[in-house]
Amino acid sequence: MDEHQLIDTYRDTVQPLYGTVAGWTSGDRALTEDIVQETFLRALKSWRKQGLPDNPLAWLRTVARNVLVSAARTKRPIADNDRVATMPDLDSGSEPEDLITIGEGMDALNQDQARILTAFHVEGRTMRDIATHEGISERAVEGRLRRAREAMREQLTPMEQEVETNP
Repeated sequence: MDEHQLIDTYRDTVQPLYGTVAGWTSGDRALTEDIVQETFLRALKSWRKQGLPDNPLAWLRTVARNVLVSAARTKRPIADNDRVATMPDLDSGSEPEDLITIGEGMDALNQDQARILTAFHVEGRTMRDIATHEGISERAVEGRLRRAREAMREQLTPMEQEVETNP
């Protein structure tokens, strides 16, 4: 594998990968950049030895999920504007596979839906806080949250059925 092939693959995949990871991290720029950077470092090391995979973006997304799950396991502090938060606690009953499924579902949602679900369910923010931050009414937050949950349910139902039929 030559350097030009690596550079072309990077150019073709960096933006879609960044978008995917940003959805998983609710737009946390620092964490997203860390995960994308670590993913490409692993890709560079692996691809130089084993060659370019058939679907580089799928490979990168899988590695990025693993990096995110690993970061969650260590509860690595992450910067979030003026406050410090921690990654979700995997000891709360969620298995890494569950997080991957949820990540895939979140990836399929639009950015606004993913952001509002994360703000409410992961960050534990109140509707009032979300409304203030988004510049909308609490009633609008309720509606957006409901529609985001419905969209997430639509994404997860086929995945759950696939798992049931292919254990």
